[in-house]
Amino acid sequence: MLPSICVFALVGLPGSAVSERGLGNLNWPVVGGDAGGSRYSELKQINTSNVGQLRVAWTFHTGDAPGDIPIQCTPLVVDGVMYVVTSGHRVVAINPETGERKWTFDSRNDRSRSGHARSSRGVAFWSDGKLGGKKRILYGTPDGRILSVDAKNGSPDSTFKTVDLRSELGAAAQSAYVGVSAAPTVYRDLIFIGVATGEDSNSAPGTIMAFSVSTGKRVWSFDVMPPSLNPRSRHLGAAGAWSGYVMDEKRGVLFAATGSAARDFDGTDRPGDNLYANCVLALD
Repeated sequence: MLPSICVFALVGLPGSAVSERGLGNLNWPVVGGDAGGSRYSELKQINTSNVGQLRVAWTFHTGDAPGDIPIQCTPLVVDGVMYVVTSGHRVVAINPETGERKWTFDSRNDRSRSGHARSSRGVAFWSDGKLGGKKRILYGTPDGRILSVDAKNGSPDSTFKTVDLRSELGAAAQSAYVGVSAAPTVYRDLIFIGVATGEDSNSAPGTIMAFSVSTGKRVWSFDVMPPSLNPRSRHLGAAGAWSGYVMDEKRGVLFAATGSAARDFDGTDRPGDNLYANCVLALD
């Protein structure tokens, strides 16, 4: 039987050194590469002529695989540090050149309250932009919390109050599935979390919310199934943007693709327009 550890591997060209030394090129600060999710890199060292020569440069064993949860995260690389989420819901900072662990933060995710494959697809990075200033890693857990960690040493952010998404969504969400699988989105001093909910008759609402990066306090919310627009619908849950968001940073627009309103496969009990389920929303 295979040992219950996960492996994270980086590949490189034999005998080569990184030639693109500008941090602007080396950084991958957002899961999508940039706020708009283009997943494009300007790096040219690996190309169609040499990709066949790639070899394993180092291997990192997380040592915490539960056995049924894959690693689904897209790593971040910021200023010479790689940040990943393990299948055991730990955030790990790694030296991307050597595979050496810098620090580990255990989110203590409650598997009994998790869902959506109990996997995490990444974290978000935030900085106050000052030399030697604050740097934070924001993580949305499968059991429905938002955590903030000091990016320098992996210690909990003392000024950020952990967000309990069930409490934020109200009484209807207390016994329902509420989780996060997508990486958070950060814009200026705000953090947005794509809430994953069930899509059955007792689902929690998929409300879109913005929180303060500094304190964890909710700044605003957008009801994706407002009763005023769905007067004939009895089930106003779900319609969460569980896949996360992308940003137009220049214009300050948040794009959210929402899921189905409850119930997912049978809409006979929710006649009407069902706004704002199954659509793309552009929010200020």
